[in-house]
Amino acid sequence: MRKVVTYDDIDMDETENEFTDSIDHEFDTEPEDIPTEEHVQQTINYIEETQKTFIKLNIGGVTFNTSYKTLSNSPESVLAHLRNKNLTVTDNTIFIDRSGKHFEYLLNFLRNGCVIPQSLLPSNITITEEILMESRFYNICELTRKLETHLRHLKLGTIN
Repeated sequence: MRKVVTYDDIDMDETENEFTDSIDHEFDTEPEDIPTEEHVQQTINYIEETQKTFIKLNIGGVTFNTSYKTLSNSPESVLAHLRNKNLTVTDNTIFIDRSGKHFEYLLNFLRNGCVIPQSLLPSNITITEEILMESRFYNICELTRKLETHLRHLKLGTIN
């Protein structure tokens, strides 16, 4: 059975408050949610800096564009040391004979300041082992430790 609602059935004072409350909540944001002028300037400075150190990596036939600044976010890694080595660089590209399948995962970890939310860790044991193998090859210690812990939890079935 359908009920027909008319304007007479609606308490306008109550509806107006609900509407105003919903608008107020829509614009309730924490200060960190709104980019500050300082944040914008820092981001622009970061972009300018990465332009100066642009490099292409050809990982097993897959090309990744990044910067030496990003690669240096894990100072002990092989990638951080690429700039200081006398490598043959053709067309601003360094070739590394590894699978490019999971390299984007490693690169994004470096791009985000060596931080990765738990929710972005793989839920598949095989994929986690593959990424871990690449992380070990490139000696990205922070990611390697995080993946090793994550893999233990996956194998034990203790992931939330």
